[in-house]
Amino acid sequence: HIVARKLMHPTIAKKKLGDVVQQTGVVRVTSAQSNGSVAVIERSLDSVQVGDHLEKFVEPASIPSQLRTDITEPVKIASDAGMVVYTRDSRYLTAGGDMIIIDKGSNDGLKVGDVLLAARVRSFSTGFDNQKKPPIESTAYYLGQALVVRTDAQTATCRVLRSVEELQSGDTLTR
Repeated sequence: HIVARKLMHPTIAKKKLGDVVQQTGVVRVTSAQSNGSVAVIERSLDSVQVGDHLEKFVEPASIPSQLRTDITEPVKIASDAGMVVYTRDSRYLTAGGDMIIIDKGSNDGLKVGDVLLAARVRSFSTGFDNQKKPPIESTAYYLGQALVVRTDAQTATCRVLRSVEELQSGDTLTR
């Protein structure tokens, strides 16, 4: 079922990312008829309700993933890094096993099976000079890793594989 209509980018004004469709289960049609069908719920991931829409289901291929070991502090953020734009049930924080959506997709070269590093940028003052505003420095620190499990043209759905801290909307995912 659709859980978020007209998802908008959190930092880019008026950038529409589409609707968020959440899979609630898998049903098997046991008897197709002209005015309806009989089906059995084979797997339920959430409550399946009257009015939910059905779409042909293709079992996803087993995606082998290997955690990355190229973790350095500060995390090197690629110029085409993505941003977390949606978390399931609009949770503020997500952790290992949760699904997230980022604002980069197949048009940006992402593909199913890519493992991305999650990072958060922190800014801090480096002290006071004889200036009106103190100098500000930024650094990106490691939060975890996420596996790309589905891509669309401008977004990708990722499963958080490991996290040392909870991820939130606005965090960065980079190659």
